[in-house]
Amino acid sequence: MQTLFTGKPTVQLNQVNSTNTYLKELCENQSINEGYAVTAVEQTKGSGQRGKVWHSPAGENLLCSIYFKPRFLTPEKAYLLNMVCATAITQWLAEESISSRIKWPNDVYIGNRKCAGILIENRIKSSVIAHSIIGLGINLNQTLFYGNDLENATSAALTKNKKFNIEKVFSRYCELLESNYLTAKSNPKKLVSNFNQQLWGTEEYQNYQNQEGETLRLKTLGVSARGFLKARTEEGNQLVFNQNELKLLHY
Repeated sequence: MQTLFTGKPTVQLNQVNSTNTYLKELCENQSINEGYAVTAVEQTKGSGQRGKVWHSPAGENLLCSIYFKPRFLTPEKAYLLNMVCATAITQWLAEESISSRIKWPNDVYIGNRKCAGILIENRIKSSVIAHSIIGLGINLNQTLFYGNDLENATSAALTKNKKFNIEKVFSRYCELLESNYLTAKSNPKKLVSNFNQQLWGTEEYQNYQNQEGETLRLKTLGVSARGFLKARTEEGNQLVFNQNELKLLHY
């Protein structure tokens, strides 16, 4: 692993309720270095955004959490961490000749199916982000999906018809993650530009549901420097949305 600090050290667990919970409890009880990482073969209570459950069979996917200290970011700039994580995923997939797109703010899709999700938990102190726990799940080798995941999930293995070495993928992801993290610090405009090149929904109109339950036909235009999603209606009106104000509808 060719990193300065990300993934150093990495604790490998066979089973845990959640890598985010494990790392959160750890940093509350002792001082840990930036880049400290936890991986798990199996999570019994993996979670995603808005309390959603992340299902993953033991030993088939990359499940990890990494501890950062992005004190150069104010809470208003927290969206840059989403960009850091999601961009790194699409970069790794591109290295494997897999085309992907980012559904703002936390999911990565291959075609019309989700292959990765991000959960970031921030601690705010003195008007800056004192630390962040970045949780990640990438569907690598899973080929069977159940329940609510059946119609809306895929994996790298299904796309390329081969198995992936999870440890090697984790090492490479740490390298890409750190590179994007340092870009967020030194040149955030470049990070935003790179992210917008991979944004979902820029090529055609998609069906979304807003917080009022209304269905909207939108084409995404990009994420602004303030972290808002810009979109255009079929009538030509430009709208702006905060994180999680839109839900992609699958038909």
